[in-house]
Amino acid sequence: MKQTLFTLLIFLSSLLHAQITIHNSNTNTDIHQGDTVVTNQDHTPTYVTVTNNYSFDINLKLTVVSINNTDGREMSLCFGVNGMGQCLNQIQTGAVYDGGAALTSGATTGHNDIDFNHIEGNNGASFSNYPKDYVFKLSALRASDNSILEEITFTYRYDPNAQNIDHFENHDFKVKSLTGNLLVETPVATQLFMYNMTGQQVKEFDLSEGKNYIDTADLNKGIYILRAKSGQLDIYKKIIIK
Repeated sequence: MKQTLFTLLIFLSSLLHAQITIHNSNTNTDIHQGDTVVTNQDHTPTYVTVTNNYSFDINLKLTVVSINNTDGREMSLCFGVNGMGQCLNQIQTGAVYDGGAALTSGATTGHNDIDFNHIEGNNGASFSNYPKDYVFKLSALRASDNSILEEITFTYRYDPNAQNIDHFENHDFKVKSLTGNLLVETPVATQLFMYNMTGQQVKEFDLSEGKNYIDTADLNKGIYILRAKSGQLDIYKKIIIK
């Protein structure tokens, strides 16, 4: 319970203060604090862009927080701004990579500037356990003095056995706010929790695969957080009760 509240508070904080947008070009979805990006495609890059929504220039840094069920030899990574960063055929825990150039206000990194690519058995690595997780921290720093503005931690996961996991975490889990209820569409059965903006849980549901209608007539209008949990999946979405 404490871990759930802690994660929720981090998510709420990211909604209120985030000024950079991290976008997964493969799935056309944004990456938020605590998200897991799942792929079952070996040797297929996941392309990511970063947009600077600040009114001033920023620098970007990427830290390798941890690596699980594999090591850095199986990760091919490119990280930079306007082609000024670097591409590596392996990484290591604790390493910090610099964007190489400032990202100007309102600008977005190029399609090929940042990509993550797990390559099974790369550089002689041999690991048979799944999923293979790489935890990264993306930091935005003020270009004028390199003071830290915000940091977003997310997991890049390679699992050849994943089927609907990547879709569930992204575009196939759909929520639409209607008058008096929510329409939630999910490709797998899941538990759904609703929290208000103070972190208090207000509702809990067991959802079946497909379309589900949730009665919200007894809730006050405003912003709420949905938490969908199924197996290893644990995602959050912001919704507005009308």
